[in-house]
Amino acid sequence: MSAIGFQSCKSSASQEDSENLSTDDSVENDEYGEEDRRSSMRHPQKANAWATRLLVNTSLQQPQDKISECIEQISAIAKDSGNQDDMVKAVDQTRALVSQNLPLYHHCYYQIAARLDERLAKGGALMTDMAYQFFESTKAMWIMARALDEVTGKKLYFSYLKSRYIQISRDTFGRKVGTIGSGFDTKTSPGGGTNQPQSKAAGSVQP
Repeated sequence: MSAIGFQSCKSSASQEDSENLSTDDSVENDEYGEEDRRSSMRHPQKANAWATRLLVNTSLQQPQDKISECIEQISAIAKDSGNQDDMVKAVDQTRALVSQNLPLYHHCYYQIAARLDERLAKGGALMTDMAYQFFESTKAMWIMARALDEVTGKKLYFSYLKSRYIQISRDTFGRKVGTIGSGFDTKTSPGGGTNQPQSKAAGSVQP
């Protein structure tokens, strides 16, 4: 994920933040065409909990047992990624899996987001428990987003994740954050530009 800087620690969003919510959580849906909109691999119209829940509840889903297996698989990959280098390598591994069954991992990605929203909505006495779940889920989604974007050649999944990270940090944890600089997996070219590295094939790995 792009570097994140914590800029304030207010416990709730300001009135200005609330008024701008409809634009803050928008997703750049122009990156996919009408065929994608009609397919089973649709994306939320906005990067928020309601639109994500609506998508999950109305989309033609993959079998639930396969979704559960996918979530367990990605969670294990993320758990084994203890640092940034491991996370970049995990993208290579996940990209190979995504290439074999794109629809499954598409739905798996948004199911992880929906389950995180459900957990955060329940609240709890210990904020650290919710923060841990938030961290683990977003780490798994970061790995998936990078892999899914590479396979599809678009940036919809990472764009969604960035918006959700900022929105949840603000609304749930009272921290107004923003992206600064480029992501840690983005390499700088000799001319000063940046580009996301292309993952190498990780071999044939069964989901």
